[in-house]
Amino acid sequence: MVKVRLVAVLILSIMLLSAIMPQLAVAAPLAQPVNYSPVNGATEIGPGHTFVVAPFVGGTAYATQWQWRTPTGSYALPLYDTGIVVTESTDATYPPGVFDYGETYYWHMRVMNDQGEWSAWSAETSFTVIVNSPPSQPENFEPDDGATGVWLPVFLEASEFRDPNAEELVLGEKDTHAASQWQITTTAGNYASPVVDTGRETDVLTSGYVVLGYLSENTTYYWHVRYQDSYGNWSAWSDETSFTTGTTIEYVDVQQPVNISPFNGADGISPDQKLRASAFVGSEGRTHYASRWQVASSAGAYSSPLYDSGISPDNLVDIALPAGLLDYDKTYFWHVKYQDSTGAWSAWSEETSFTVVENLPPSSPRNTEPLDGKTGVETNPVLTATEFSDPDMSAYTALTDSHTASQWQVTTTAGVYTSPVFDSGVASPTTSVTVPKGHLQAGTTYYWHVRYQDSRGNWSGYSEETSFTTKALSVPVASFAADKTEVVAGRDLVTFSDNSTPAAEIDSWSWDFGDGTLETWTADTRPPNGRVTHKYTEKPATGDVYTVTLTVYNGAAAAGVVDTLEITVHASPVAGFTVTPAAPKAGKDITFTDTSSAATDIQSWVWLFDDGATETWTTRPENGQITHKFKKGGEHTVTLTVIGKGDLGESNYNKKINVAGGGGFQFGLWMVAVGVGVVVVIAGVVYLLRARKGK
Repeated sequence: MVKVRLVAVLILSIMLLSAIMPQLAVAAPLAQPVNYSPVNGATEIGPGHTFVVAPFVGGTAYATQWQWRTPTGSYALPLYDTGIVVTESTDATYPPGVFDYGETYYWHMRVMNDQGEWSAWSAETSFTVIVNSPPSQPENFEPDDGATGVWLPVFLEASEFRDPNAEELVLGEKDTHAASQWQITTTAGNYASPVVDTGRETDVLTSGYVVLGYLSENTTYYWHVRYQDSYGNWSAWSDETSFTTGTTIEYVDVQQPVNISPFNGADGISPDQKLRASAFVGSEGRTHYASRWQVASSAGAYSSPLYDSGISPDNLVDIALPAGLLDYDKTYFWHVKYQDSTGAWSAWSEETSFTVVENLPPSSPRNTEPLDGKTGVETNPVLTATEFSDPDMSAYTALTDSHTASQWQVTTTAGVYTSPVFDSGVASPTTSVTVPKGHLQAGTTYYWHVRYQDSRGNWSGYSEETSFTTKALSVPVASFAADKTEVVAGRDLVTFSDNSTPAAEIDSWSWDFGDGTLETWTADTRPPNGRVTHKYTEKPATGDVYTVTLTVYNGAAAAGVVDTLEITVHASPVAGFTVTPAAPKAGKDITFTDTSSAATDIQSWVWLFDDGATETWTTRPENGQITHKFKKGGEHTVTLTVIGKGDLGESNYNKKINVAGGGGFQFGLWMVAVGVGVVVVIAGVVYLLRARKGK
């Protein structure tokens, strides 16, 4: 009986130990996700596809991140990255315009649990986007297939544009009708040499095409059309249909026109000269419907003319050629033909030629300011000349010569401009220029001239040279002061006062505050009190001193005169430290490394450990490290307080550290539990022995 009671006591003791020594459970990251859709290697994936992964395993999803790349790209620089999206969803979409038709891409994703721990990235899979479909084959509507007696001019009409992608957003837009191509032939199925081929026509789409001047009466024709979408894909040609033209009225030739102006061999013709031909002469009842004008660069070269008006109902007996078409001092050839209201054409007029007038250079300008021989001129003078003038300015309205450039030169030796002290080069078309500071010296005589260029590239001669002498100046003295030379970054404002002399002869002041901030004054913008303020927002990258530079300029010292001043910049300290190892244990050394900023401006470091230990530095160790042991496991707080020099204030940083017990458990608690268990066991044994003895 005593043995049974002893066993019972031992079992109770073990149960008590189990109850007071729970293991600390650590949340594990979610399992690696599995790409579900599209499946690896999938093709024909549509632009609106939703990417899906299998349900997450191993915890609660808090956020996801999805990435896509090209075959030659990488996930370091992905094609598209959703970033961290706070969601529990197992699917994702992408914005329009990311993927291209027919291309292959790769993707993966990862998921974060509610503890902020990421899963591994899912195994990468690939997919291929659908190929963009061409438009649907159009259908010929008018004329009806096999129609006869079709009047001229013929009107062709086809079905509306249709495209499989016209209703679906792909690459950020829907496919639209971009162009059509119409062809007419006299041999069924043979379009090698069609009577009409519009080529890629962007104006005449599906509303219909009017065929003017190419078709004959009483003739059978065959035709088809195709459409192009906004992605460049062409549809198949429509099924060929035919029609036969009829006889409108008795055919009568249109009289061949005669070239009137310019007359054959004319010279000195304006570039904007209109072409004019004789009046229309045709059969009674017929009117002048259209004309076609052609200009060639050489005699008879109309297979590839310089200009072709096409069938023009607006330019019947004369036409103004496009501005810029004809060049100066060149010969051109031209002819014209007329079409009547039935579509009948005359023969081409007899070819005639004309030569455009020679283009002349601009007139030479004249120097106006400074006056020749003027003294006391500023060292950055404004040079001025007369207005642009060109013999061709008013003669030709379509190709009026204009002022397109100027070139200004200044030298110290009369008539010698091989090495000028100032050369603007081909500058903007102005009649005045300001010589920049730094080119001219005080008390020196200079010579200058200018020339102009017209819109045909012709330069005028240089203006007649004139001279001027700059006023004599003394070399300035650069000087400035600051109201404080030690400041706190981001807090204190420094006022700099310019004391440079003589202020009246200084042209500009350039401030460089040493931290990349610049400011420039001219004589007009210098503050009346000569002061400028500046705030330093951070310490220098090295050391704690910024060098402020003031450079003053005038013509007596072209490179400027400099004064400097040093400003010491302190920074309010910001406490910080790191902890190693990442998983510390009770009774073991833990290393704390100071990472506080602005170390040179810190007066002392105070470490406080929540077990009562403290340590203060007035001189920071070279490695910035301190070690400490916690006797007990559990959560501990460590605080670092850094105190700045002077009035820089202080900064606190504390960090909670989870310290494990010595055996991987909470050691102190375990020892207490063992002690309690032993006491219970001993008490039980004593009880049993006394009970037995009492018997």
